[in-house]
Amino acid sequence: MEQTKPQRRTIIFDYWNINKKKKLIEESKISSKKSVTLIEDFSNEIFYEIFNYLDVYYVYKAFYNLNIRLQNLLTNSTLPLKINISSMSKSIFQSYNRHIIMPNKHRIISLYLSNSFIVDIIFSPVRIASNFTRLETLIFNNIKSKYLINILNHLVSLPNLSSLIMIPIDCCRNPNEIYQHIFRLPVLKYCKISLKEYSDYYSLPIATNVISSIEHLVITHRFYLTNFNALLSYIPKIRRLTFHYLDGSHNKQLELFSCYSKHLTYVSINMRDINFDKFELMIKNLFHQLQILHITTNYDRTYFDANRWEQIILSSMPDLRIFDFQYINFIDNNNNNQLMYNSIVNQFCSSFWFQRKWFFGYQFYMEEYQKYVIFYSINPYR
Repeated sequence: MEQTKPQRRTIIFDYWNINKKKKLIEESKISSKKSVTLIEDFSNEIFYEIFNYLDVYYVYKAFYNLNIRLQNLLTNSTLPLKINISSMSKSIFQSYNRHIIMPNKHRIISLYLSNSFIVDIIFSPVRIASNFTRLETLIFNNIKSKYLINILNHLVSLPNLSSLIMIPIDCCRNPNEIYQHIFRLPVLKYCKISLKEYSDYYSLPIATNVISSIEHLVITHRFYLTNFNALLSYIPKIRRLTFHYLDGSHNKQLELFSCYSKHLTYVSINMRDINFDKFELMIKNLFHQLQILHITTNYDRTYFDANRWEQIILSSMPDLRIFDFQYINFIDNNNNNQLMYNSIVNQFCSSFWFQRKWFFGYQFYMEEYQKYVIFYSINPYR
C-alpha cells in the first residue's frame, strides 16, 4: 500500500496538470482571436516590422489612408527609408514624389532610379540632391548621361553616400568628366560604372589634387589599359578591382607604379589584346598583396607557360589563395588539338600546383561555325 500511494498522487497530479494546460491553451486561443480582430490593436513595433518587409510605395498605398494613427506613424517616424522606383507612370510618380519622397528626404538611405523623367522630377532643381543627407546608396539605371553629370556635382555635400551604381542609357562623350565627379565624392566606398560604348579613345589624366575613398570599383564598359596607371592614382585605398573589358589594343607605352596599390587584394579582369608580357608587368608592379586573382584572356598562348606563372606567383603574389584562370580562343579543325591541350594541362600538374589545389581542364565547343577552346581552372573557389 505504501508503494501505490505515491503512484496514485502522481497520476492525479498529471491529470490535473494536463487539464490545466488544455484550459490555458484554449484560453490563449480565444484571447489571440480577440487580439487580432482589429488591425488597430497592433503595437507600433509590429507595424514597423511589417513596414520593413514592404517597399515604401506599397506601405503608403496600403496603410496611409486607413486612419490618423497610421498616418502619424508613417509621417513622423525617423526610421530609414529605401526607395525603389523601377516602373511607374508619370502621374502616379508625381503623387508619390509629392507625398512620400519630398517630405521624407531626410529619412531616405537608399534610392533606386531607373527612368530619366523620374530623375528630372526628383532632382528639380538639381541642387535639391544635397538635401538627401542620410543617403547611403544611390543607383541610376537607364538614365541619360546629361542628368548624371549635373547631379554628381551636387552629391559632393552628402556625408553618408558610400555606394554608387551608374548605368546611363546613352553614350557619354566625355567619360573623364564622369570619373572626376565620382572621385570627388568624399565617403564613397563602392562604385559600379557601366558607360555606353563610345568609339573615340580618351586619356585619363594622372591625379593631382583628387584622392578618392573608393575601396571597391567595378567597371563594366571598355577601359583602356593605357589609362590603368592614371586610374590607380585616384584610388590609393582600392581593395577590390573588377574590369569586364580591359582593352590593350591602343598602342601607347605602358607605365605602372606600385605605390598606388598597397591595399589591393582582389582583382577580376576580362582582358582583350593584352599579351602576357604586359600582364606580367602589371603583376610585378601592382599585385604584391593580392589574394584572389580572376582573369579571362585570349589569343596569346604564352599564358600557357606554367613555369613562368610559377615564378611570377612566387616572386610577386606570395599571398595568392585563389587563382581563377580562363583562356578562350578559336582553333583549327586539327586532329592534334586534344593531344596539344592534354600536354598543356600536364604542365600545370607539378607539386607547385598540386599543393595549392589549383587544377585545370579544357573544353572544345562550336559557335557560329567556328570551333573554340576554353582552358579553365577547376573549382577555383573551393
